[in-house]
Amino acid sequence: MRINLIVTTLLLLLFATSCQQNTAEQAEVKSMLVSSRKADCVGVAPTQCLQVRESADKPWTNFFSAIKGFDYQEGYFYEIKVKVTKIENPPADGSSLAYELVETVKKEKDPAYMELNSTETIDKWFDNIQRGESGYASKQSTVTRGDITQTVTTYTDDAGAVKFIKAELAGKPIAQFQYYLENGKVVLLREWIMAGPRNVENRFYFNNGNLIMALSKTIPGRMAPEGVPFTEYKSPYGDSDYRLKYNEVQQSANDLMQK
Repeated sequence: MRINLIVTTLLLLLFATSCQQNTAEQAEVKSMLVSSRKADCVGVAPTQCLQVRESADKPWTNFFSAIKGFDYQEGYFYEIKVKVTKIENPPADGSSLAYELVETVKKEKDPAYMELNSTETIDKWFDNIQRGESGYASKQSTVTRGDITQTVTTYTDDAGAVKFIKAELAGKPIAQFQYYLENGKVVLLREWIMAGPRNVENRFYFNNGNLIMALSKTIPGRMAPEGVPFTEYKSPYGDSDYRLKYNEVQQSANDLMQK
């Protein structure tokens, strides 16, 4: 009886050791660089993916999995170490690998990244463009839709990405619309509508496809005097107001970029 107990104990120890060895064999630690920005991607459904690469001389690629313990903050470059473990019998629509953070080796702020949820940062960007200090190349065209004609100016960076669109209506009322873009996505729509003795300025701020703030002010005359405060925008069009819908604002910008 005692011999059987000893044999059973040994077998259990051997089994446990074997399992530990198998787990160790299935797991490895890898280094990974993570970009300061996510990118649109399509997995099971459209989403946004981390951009990763193994070294600085490699291109960024979409990373569809989660990294357990990694608190990613957009706007920072990371160098991390992760433990990669094979998953036995993964789901049909899931990864066969599990990732867990081992160490954050480096975290550095991307100086070119704009914190899009900061209205102050967007306003400074606007001022630089208006003063011609952005260094963007500009192109002007005329767009006619029905009986409405617009003069459209697009501003692009060195990589050819559109950063700013200005569209001005010809005729009455006088109106100007300005779209500010980051990675092709609208982050701010500013508009001036000058009809008669009053000038209305509206601003619509967006972040990650969501409206985060809508402001408005009405000013007598053509020029905006200092000190007139913005208040919360109240739409005269209710739910049909396209400016409160990110997808429709983005589509409007896309249409102008294609002209």
